[in-house]
Amino acid sequence: MKKFVLPIALFLVVAIAAFYFIHENVKEKTTFLDERSVPKPEGANPVIPKEKAALPADSLHDLPPLLPLTKLDSTTVLANTLLGKTILIVFLPDCDHCQREAAQIRKHISAFEKYSLWFISSANLAEIKQFGEKYKLLEQANISLAHSEQAYINDSFGYIPTPSLYIYSNGHRIKDFKGETDIKTILAAL
Repeated sequence: MKKFVLPIALFLVVAIAAFYFIHENVKEKTTFLDERSVPKPEGANPVIPKEKAALPADSLHDLPPLLPLTKLDSTTVLANTLLGKTILIVFLPDCDHCQREAAQIRKHISAFEKYSLWFISSANLAEIKQFGEKYKLLEQANISLAHSEQAYINDSFGYIPTPSLYIYSNGHRIKDFKGETDIKTILAAL
């Protein structure tokens, strides 16, 4: 019986130490969002305002708190720092539904003049830029195109069809549309 006491005690000490190490490591990464916890695409320079970095996940609004958006110039912002009237459009460049919706939004762009539109995709920046050029989105001052990793998109919105469109006013979600939606229905929600 004495033969087993030392190995069991040693096992318990190692298990407790491992538990505390893992617990503290996870706690450190999830308590505050800072540049260390946001993966950077190559060449990216995340811009994370310090006053927003300590916001808890259930912050004062509905915008996704942990959705980094890497713009075409490789700077990164968090979705929950976007102000005013905002529309997030999750798309894929090769999705025909997304292409039709982008063309309809561009055709009715004057109806969106009070909104900041963010086209967000998990595709690479070159494909996103090409999409923006093809549908003449880059020439619009109120439109931004951005990359976010698929895992962040899934964490923020769940598993959704493309395109999916989310309308926010002052950080509060007003309406969302999952899948290709007739432009008249979207305009009626503005």
